[in-house]
Amino acid sequence: LPTDQLAIFGERRNRRGAQLAVMRTVETKVPGHYTEKHKSTGEVFDRAPEDGEDWGTETMELQEDDVPYAYGKKGLTKEKLAKSSGCLVQYIGNTVFFTDTKAQRSRAKDYLEWLFAQLKGPVALDVEFRDDCTVVSVPLDCVGYVTGIRRETLGRVEEEYSTLMFFMKKMNDGETEKLAIFGGEHGRR
Repeated sequence: LPTDQLAIFGERRNRRGAQLAVMRTVETKVPGHYTEKHKSTGEVFDRAPEDGEDWGTETMELQEDDVPYAYGKKGLTKEKLAKSSGCLVQYIGNTVFFTDTKAQRSRAKDYLEWLFAQLKGPVALDVEFRDDCTVVSVPLDCVGYVTGIRRETLGRVEEEYSTLMFFMKKMNDGETEKLAIFGGEHGRR
């Protein structure tokens, strides 16, 4: 397939975000264009970090049926994942590309795994030593109100404050459920 070169200018993080968005668009039109090379060689289509630079790309493979849920309606779940973790997140085919610092990549991968885990109910999380989490006790009779129909209320709050929130199974004391709020300090507050 003949190709052409696209030059992207700007700050590194913004260039990488634009590059991943273009790769997603190409992959939609020509399935396998990037993902086949990634699967066979591990190529992440980013230059290697310089010595001492805390920058990189990691990937995660999803099942084809899981991609629509992970992406969300109009990409809202992907955007919440990216904003709350501070990481560039892009879905290219069934592959999720996480690009940023090691801490941001780690948070984004954790959050994505928890998104899938919460489909089965409250998530068992150990958040005691995490600096990206605030826990709120919610009275049991308010959990449905806080969650909303089909999680709409939580979703609106997540979107407005660039956070992700999960009710935690381990921390139910019989009177309250613990709601874990993940993201930057300002958004969590």
